[in-house]
Amino acid sequence: SKLRLLAAGNNSVQVLQQKLKLAARALNSVSPLATLERGYSIVSDAQSGRILTDASAIEVGTPIQARLLDGTLVATVTGIEKGEKYADKV
Repeated sequence: SKLRLLAAGNNSVQVLQQKLKLAARALNSVSPLATLERGYSIVSDAQSGRILTDASAIEVGTPIQARLLDGTLVATVTGIEKGEKYADKV
């Protein structure tokens, strides 16, 4: 009957909406903006724009940018302290 067909259609839409909400939540959790909201920054070489992940990939005196949630800090590297990679600690 028409009522059963409408109920089945509504149920399908609700299931798809729930799946969409879950997918959006998962996507947001890996978003760079979500990382910034947690207090982290994304640091890049100010000249090339290359994201920095390794302290040995940059030299003292290099201009850098640190992207924060509400803006960007512009700085110059005055020193480098090399340490263990985070992945080696876990």
